[in-house]
Amino acid sequence: MDDLKPKDHAEVVAQFRAAIVGMLACCEIDHGQLRIELEALSKKRFRPPGAQATRTFSIPTLERWLYAYREGGLVALQPKPRRDRGRGRRLNQAQLQLLLDIRREHPSASARLILSTVVRLGLIAAKVLTPTTLRRIYAEHGLPRRSRRDADGDHVRLRWQSEHSHAIWHGDVCHLAPIELDGVKKPVRVHALLSAV
Repeated sequence: MDDLKPKDHAEVVAQFRAAIVGMLACCEIDHGQLRIELEALSKKRFRPPGAQATRTFSIPTLERWLYAYREGGLVALQPKPRRDRGRGRRLNQAQLQLLLDIRREHPSASARLILSTVVRLGLIAAKVLTPTTLRRIYAEHGLPRRSRRDADGDHVRLRWQSEHSHAIWHGDVCHLAPIELDGVKKPVRVHALLSAV
């Protein structure tokens, strides 16, 4: 019975696609009627595997799935891995190598910090890459973020430090229980600003 269960996410996706176009693949329909059936199918909403929301699929997508299923069965409906997997599509090889070198040199730096730094220095254009994609690149190259640890193996907690006084500020708001003034309840909020000196 386990042989019938999907082995991986690609097989789950293939079964999902087959469930949508399967009836059309099994029927003998002339071309004009097929177009009508595909149009009707394109207006229905489906929940893809692992998705939170439902969505529709375009007629060309449904048509591609249908012909792939007719020609190659479930295997043909499995999503193909991207050829550029493991690197941002808009990164050149030098930029990718730079990002990998930075991670090797600073394994505890966040992807967001690394990305904002290279963008600020003009080494990579803004919006070429997202922190999420950069984290995926690092994971696929075996370079996940490592936390700083001291000699005892505990996490290192760094103090706020800056070269100049008042260069770092932190603000916060605390909501307290409302107070009553002249019979009307008023919200109480304490605002605080802290400066590292």
